[in-house]
Amino acid sequence: MRYCFNITSPAETEALGEKLVKKINIGAFIALTGDLGAGKTVFVKGLAKGLNVKERVVSPTYTIMCQYFGDKMLCHFDLYRITQDDCYNMGFDDFFFDENIICAVEWSERLNEFPPNVIQVDVEKTGEFSRKITVIDNNAIIKGEL
Repeated sequence: MRYCFNITSPAETEALGEKLVKKINIGAFIALTGDLGAGKTVFVKGLAKGLNVKERVVSPTYTIMCQYFGDKMLCHFDLYRITQDDCYNMGFDDFFFDENIICAVEWSERLNEFPPNVIQVDVEKTGEFSRKITVIDNNAIIKGEL
């Protein structure tokens, strides 16, 4: 299933992330793509909000990974500065394939393969605050309409 959304504000981007996470099973791998500043981290803030995470969500640009605990565990990765081999050497694949964790992976295009439970989310800047967000779920992970 493919969904396309024309978003007009960061608040709408966050709301879409919140709505999405409430419709997926635990163990989802959310592969995020988009240019710098497109709104990938804002989308992840919405995922965290939907999981009732109380901590402040920040971009893991330098830490590479942040873990958040709410109704379910959310692991937020930023692969901008690392390679697929780095991911495996650091053991990130243990998180990617864990059926009890939701992984949100920015710059996911750095990976050559995804786990089978992938939902692809592309965030494209169309204006200062406007975005086109495309969500692709070829594995029926999203339950119901998004």
